[in-house]
Amino acid sequence: MKPIYINKNKVAILLSCYNGERYLHELIHSIIHQSYQDYTLYIRDDGSTDSTFSILQTYECDNIVLFPQSRNLGSKHSFLYMMSNVDSDYYMFCDQDDVWMNSKIEKSLRTIQEIEHRNPLKPTIVHTDLRLVDGNMNVIANSYWDYNKVPFEINHKYEYLCHFNDITGCAMIFNKIAREFSLPYASIDMPRHLYHDSLIGLIVAKNYGVIYPLKEQTIWFRRHDSNETNPLIHNKSVFYQPFRIMSWLIEQYKRFQFYNQIKPDLFTTFIYNKILVSIKIKQWKKKHV
Repeated sequence: MKPIYINKNKVAILLSCYNGERYLHELIHSIIHQSYQDYTLYIRDDGSTDSTFSILQTYECDNIVLFPQSRNLGSKHSFLYMMSNVDSDYYMFCDQDDVWMNSKIEKSLRTIQEIEHRNPLKPTIVHTDLRLVDGNMNVIANSYWDYNKVPFEINHKYEYLCHFNDITGCAMIFNKIAREFSLPYASIDMPRHLYHDSLIGLIVAKNYGVIYPLKEQTIWFRRHDSNETNPLIHNKSVFYQPFRIMSWLIEQYKRFQFYNQIKPDLFTTFIYNKILVSIKIKQWKKKHV
């Protein structure tokens, strides 16, 4: 399938929106005033029921392109649909409620091009740190990585990314080669825990690409009250432990079945890697308390 849009500029920014009327103006304003201007902002409304689409229509111009209004695909599939239908040299995902720092595109692009110069013809991702803020832009933490004790120093191998993803979609840039490798998986049915950014990270790692963490904040990342939490209360009774272990193994097998579509492996190896990654992360976090 040929892409709908051929980007004449260097960078394609992909923005998927759903009922985002509250913060859209602030976000788009921050993109319009970037220090680097060789980009096209592609926007897709994912079936909003508020005034989002009407707001977006006011911004259409030469370097802001609005996808035709269509049905709801869900966030991750909407982003992957956009990626599949835009042909560009570089890609950046964009969330509807954040604010981009003035040099976000410039720093990200410069870094990925430097890496490509040293590693030609490799799928490449650069992802940056974020500044965590609340809905009113009050700073919660200057570094999202420090706040969550992200173990970014651990090698981003495929076996690691199956169990722990620290690549934040709205803070990443990836090259055309990474997109080409990812295209066959763009319409794959993904499990609930996996998102578009995680998928591209997995594909790049599988194909021995480069995933580089840039230790600079390039975005004000809003934290919402609707963040998912785990409501389960674990039963610690000794008689319940076998059921917990069996439930955990069943869940891991479901995860394994998906990852096995991307890179075939043994279930025992998958479990071994999960335990190994968990130990490494705990060790890393203890050193950085």
